[in-house]
Amino acid sequence: MLGPTDPTDGKPGLRIETAASVMAADMMAQHLKTFKNVIQNDRHTNGAVIAAYIEGLACVVALTVAGRHGGYWEVMASVDERLRDEVDKILKLMKAI
Repeated sequence: MLGPTDPTDGKPGLRIETAASVMAADMMAQHLKTFKNVIQNDRHTNGAVIAAYIEGLACVVALTVAGRHGGYWEVMASVDERLRDEVDKILKLMKAI
């Protein structure tokens, strides 16, 4: 056995793009697990956490545009659409629980 395989291509090891996204997702999942109740119930904490996540998202968007992976308006439209889709999906899941 060669060890774990990457979910993007099934090859041994972890690709850098997978590692970057897995680390970010894990960090956010741990953060939300730890602070879920206070984020949901305290307006000031909620605002501060939203600001922090928006700043992080803005950094990734800026890196995307600076890396010429898309034009400013194209990337912004994509982020807007994906953010709305994800919020809708999570709200549906929350109602189902």
